[in-house]
Amino acid sequence: MPRYSHSAVERNLVKRRLRELARTELLPTMATLDVVIRAMPKAYVADYDTLRESLRLALARMTESGTEKHGEARTSTEGHGQARNGTDGHG
Repeated sequence: MPRYSHSAVERNLVKRRLRELARTELLPTMATLDVVIRAMPKAYVADYDTLRESLRLALARMTESGTEKHGEARTSTEGHGQARNGTDGHG
């Protein structure tokens, strides 16, 4: 999780929000694959709904362009976390 001069409390809040969004938005709709979401500075000031919309837009771009296998889609408020087969990427 990039620090971007934010406290551990702020970093953990962003991490928890993005992990939950990955669990509820990405995992039910995507094939089994690893996904990395990188936090940008705007993620620290974005509310939950803004992060959700950003994630949905990135998912839509991935599925439209067929890059869900070997590509990437970026948004302005991308966050950080990993989703791997329903886990948070830590085991």
